[in-house]
Amino acid sequence: SSGINAEWPLRPGTLEEVRIISLYKMSDQTTTYANGGHHSGFAVDGQFVFSHWEPGTPVRTVTHTLSLADQKLWIDLGGLFRIHRVQIWNSRHCCLERFIGTHTYADERLLGVAISGKFMYDYKVDAGDPIYARSITLHQVRVEYLHVSEVQVWGSGPFAEDDKFA
Repeated sequence: SSGINAEWPLRPGTLEEVRIISLYKMSDQTTTYANGGHHSGFAVDGQFVFSHWEPGTPVRTVTHTLSLADQKLWIDLGGLFRIHRVQIWNSRHCCLERFIGTHTYADERLLGVAISGKFMYDYKVDAGDPIYARSITLHQVRVEYLHVSEVQVWGSGPFAEDDKFA
């Protein structure tokens, strides 16, 4: 065997780099829990200090909304990306069950709904049914706090609006 791959060079569009596309992106949330300043940017800061309990501690890097219905966390990806996976690291300081009922969307497409309290939620996108999106939204539909340690969005792109693959 010559060791040469007969399929090389690859056809255009068959090779994509999948990477974290959410790190340091613009974000927002419907409300912010006042004690400790738990703003949305903590969801995309890459910090996994696993949630000290005391809300006022400077090393508690979790997003945290008020306990109201329809609480949301948005991440603007800054362009049109193919979404491969969304991993959500639940706040570990308490109350994993608070995340139950949270819907996760890529633009308007539902990726999954939390039906049990877990440390981490892993929503994988089927390669046969690709999803292209500009944003990720976590939507807690129940009257409940929405708090997470980190949201990692794995994807490829960005793609132009008129790209035939998008």
